[in-house]
Amino acid sequence: MFLRIFNPLTFSDHRLGFERKNRTLHQLLDIFQKIKSGISRIQAIAMYELHSAVASLAQKCYNNREFGIEEFVKKLLTAENFLKNSIKYLLYEPMKSPEGRLAQNALSELKMLRLSINNIQLGEKKKETRKAKKKK
Repeated sequence: MFLRIFNPLTFSDHRLGFERKNRTLHQLLDIFQKIKSGISRIQAIAMYELHSAVASLAQKCYNNREFGIEEFVKKLLTAENFLKNSIKYLLYEPMKSPEGRLAQNALSELKMLRLSINNIQLGEKKKETRKAKKKK
């Protein structure tokens, strides 16, 4: 039910859906941290969902040229941070539980996200090198 309510694809404008999901999850995290500080399964799940919303919104905005590559990488690094914190909490869960499987998925996604960030940064460095060579 949680995912269906916050599924950004239910909106005609996907960006609005991702923004709403992002805003709602931030509010929920604030509440969860006030109610139960420390390691919390629900906080971990919310951070996992939040990383997805942040990364998807960043991708959509970058594709629409609403911001540049630097801002895109900055948003992806924010998503990476949410995902790392989520994993930190989820690793306490039994491997065969739904949360344990989510931890394994999150680890795979973290690896892919880091690879994407590195590829983007490497591509930018190559562009800068080419521009510098052209100026000479």
